[in-house]
Amino acid sequence: MKPILLLLVLVSSTHFCVAQNDTIAAAESQFSIANPFSKAVIKLGGGYFLPQGELNTYFGPAPMFELAVEFPITARKKFEFAAQFIIPDQREDFVYIRTVDTIQAKSTFMVNLMGRFKKDLLATVPSRLTLTIGVGTSVIMTNARNPFFSGQEGEKKYEYVSALLLQPGLSFEHRFSKDIKLLLGIDLQYSPYKIEGAVREDIGNIALIPKVMLTF
Repeated sequence: MKPILLLLVLVSSTHFCVAQNDTIAAAESQFSIANPFSKAVIKLGGGYFLPQGELNTYFGPAPMFELAVEFPITARKKFEFAAQFIIPDQREDFVYIRTVDTIQAKSTFMVNLMGRFKKDLLATVPSRLTLTIGVGTSVIMTNARNPFFSGQEGEKKYEYVSALLLQPGLSFEHRFSKDIKLLLGIDLQYSPYKIEGAVREDIGNIALIPKVMLTF
């Protein structure tokens, strides 16, 4: 009787250990799939910044460069951090109001920083159509020197204009291999640059950004 009981205990213990190891392995596998950092992808690309309406009075079409890092949330939803760098083609100066004076200012550099939520509207094996919603800030660096600049660390040598950025977009992505994907997209940028105490006139707020991105 004792050998039979001992055999039953041994079999039960072995089964428990195997089941426990399987559970741990499954949990680790699920964690690696759910962990967005393990599936992050980097995207590089460029396009054009095309001002619309009033913004087109002050800025002409300009090249845009983008760097983005994408993190999967589910199979069809993703979150992305993106930075867009624009070399502006300014057609007309705008009036910049400072605490000590009012001057004519010209932009020297533009940057958009945002977080994007992305959802696939249509997905097949090699391709997908994706809707994106971006929220962040748009900054215009100017040639207006800061009158209070003293050279200390942290001080800005030149004035800048910053505004809320809303950027919905639509993109088509095609996979050529496991690591290489090509993305064609267009974003609609809304940034109300007229800020009390900075820009006197309403210089506009709408731009289109067609772009091409490479994922690796």
